[in-house]
This record gives sequence, structure tokens and C-alpha cells, in this order.
Amino acid sequence: MNIVTVTNQKGGVGKTTVSVHLACGLAERGYKTLLVDLDGQGQASTHLTGDTAINRRPNGGAELLFDLEKLKAGISPLTTPLGVDLLFGHNALSRIDEGERTTGDAMEVRDYVRALPYDFIVIDTPPAMQLRQLAAVLWADDAGARHDQSGHHQGAIGGWISGEGAAESSR
Repeated sequence: MNIVTVTNQKGGVGKTTVSVHLACGLAERGYKTLLVDLDGQGQASTHLTGDTAINRRPNGGAELLFDLEKLKAGISPLTTPLGVDLLFGHNALSRIDEGERTTGDAMEVRDYVRALPYDFIVIDTPPAMQLRQLAAVLWADDAGARHDQSGHHQGAIGGWISGEGAAESSR
């Protein structure tokens, strides 16, 4: 099992495009693949399902990875027409970043996430260094930080690499 996280603290750099294409390419090659859409906009979910309202479903999506009891009981991702299973992104995912959750909580569920019955899990992250993004990086075997070469985007990737805001986000 391999977890691949596509991340950057900047929006609009192609994280979702890379995530969707990677997941579909792996599925086309016969790998059992799960895409986890941790972005509240749910664009990866819309691309995979064609459902433009999927991000308005309040639960049953990617938040399940942060619920130890539900992970222990077993989760049921959506199966998409493209052969990729999906834990969809939705507007309520921001609740994960609020409150008392920490990176320690993310590490507590890591082994359960890794035990899911997939060859690959591809994680599309939101464009903010908060718990959802940090957890996805902590769970990953491979993490790619998608960016372009403009100065504006280089500053964002530099901040991610240096960990600016990480300590605050992990409290």
C-alpha cells in the first residue's frame, strides 16, 4: 500500500488536476485506488463523479479518515465511473481544522488509514497549512508539492517547506 499526497499551501497550482490524473492512471493500470479529497471545494470529487453538488453533502466523505471509531468499524467510499474509489470533499471539512484536534490525533489514525484495502491512496489537500494538510503529509509514503515557477507561487512553496505555520496548525 502506498499513500501519495499532492499538496501546496497555495491554491490554483494544479494539485487537484495532478491528484485526479494520478488516481485515474493508477486505476487504469489495474491498481485498486482510493482518492481522498480533503479540499472543501470538492473539485476532485466533482471531476470523478460528475456531481456538481457533491461538496454540499455534509458527511460521509473524507472526514471519515479522522474518525477512529468509524475507521475501526469500516468505511465505504463511493465507487466512481472511472474505477477510482472516493472519499469526497465537502464544505463541512473545515470542522476538522477547528477545535482540539492535533497532529497527534492524525497519527493515532495513521495505521488504520494505511490498513485500508487499497494499492494506492491519493490525497488531494486544501490550499492551507492546517490539520487536513499536515495529516495528509504525515500519512504519506510520497508527498509531492505541486507549484509553478512564478515568484508568487515560489513563496508559497517555500513557506510550506520551511514549515511556517505548522506549529500553530498542529496545536
